[in-house]
Amino acid sequence: MERTLIPGYTIGTDAYDDIVNICAQYGKKTAIIGGKQALAAARDKILRAIDGSSIESLGCFWYGGECSYENVDMLEPQVREADMLFAVGGGKAIDTCKVLAHRTGRPFFTFPTIASTCASCTSLGIVYNPDGSLRDYSFSKVPPSHEQHPENRTSK
Repeated sequence: MERTLIPGYTIGTDAYDDIVNICAQYGKKTAIIGGKQALAAARDKILRAIDGSSIESLGCFWYGGECSYENVDMLEPQVREADMLFAVGGGKAIDTCKVLAHRTGRPFFTFPTIASTCASCTSLGIVYNPDGSLRDYSFSKVPPSHEQHPENRTSK
């Protein structure tokens, strides 16, 4: 078996192959948001997975380096045309996208690039001030729509 499906979570070296089957029902346009290293690692895999499908990427956007309302405000106009959001990276990048998705009522999908965060599967987002100090918690009843977690991120 090359991948394992856990309700709401896909794990495996070919997990990206499921993006179109899972996400197409949520719309046609996506914005990919994440950390610089995470975007560099995942961008081409995501774009290859949606190539030739009904899903179009509106671009890749750096989350700003901190999960802050200021960065959510900065991203909002950049992703205005997106039907759904893809969050790529670690906890702060995913939480930034999560807060943005909650604020704008969009579904979001997570592509965690580290295993040490619960951000990819919870509805809670932790918001910081621009200086990195704790500011707030973002609560929503809606967790990520589905998570894509490649089991072996460095081999592809």
